[in-house]
Amino acid sequence: MKHVLIALVLIAVLIAACGPSKCDTGVFAKQLYPKFQEFQDAVTLAGSTPRMQLAAPLADLQRIRRDTGQIEIDPSCTEVLKAHSYLLDGMDYTVKGFISFLGQEPDYMVDSQFTMATQNLDSFNHMIEGWNESQTP
Repeated sequence: MKHVLIALVLIAVLIAACGPSKCDTGVFAKQLYPKFQEFQDAVTLAGSTPRMQLAAPLADLQRIRRDTGQIEIDPSCTEVLKAHSYLLDGMDYTVKGFISFLGQEPDYMVDSQFTMATQNLDSFNHMIEGWNESQTP
């Protein structure tokens, strides 16, 4: 009986020492999703800004992208890395789309950048929604 009690205490200590998984999608969702929302808000503002006044909104989009890129993710967390990659790629394509628009490049080039942005950001959002659904009791 004494050995069983000691074993249970050791197991409890080991579990407590491990803490949350370094690949806990819920933790990363709480880090990444607010950046996604902030970026979407900045895109809405940039989208309603005249071409000649886009410099400040574009700088804000680039800042959010840089901040999001600074979020560290363990390389073994493949699902989280994939979502982070979708988010960063979507942000990059959005910024490129606005730069193309500013540079008065052909509409098909601007549209292409924004289409790629939408696809990546939608993929990110679907992954986050899936994580949230899997954690709902």
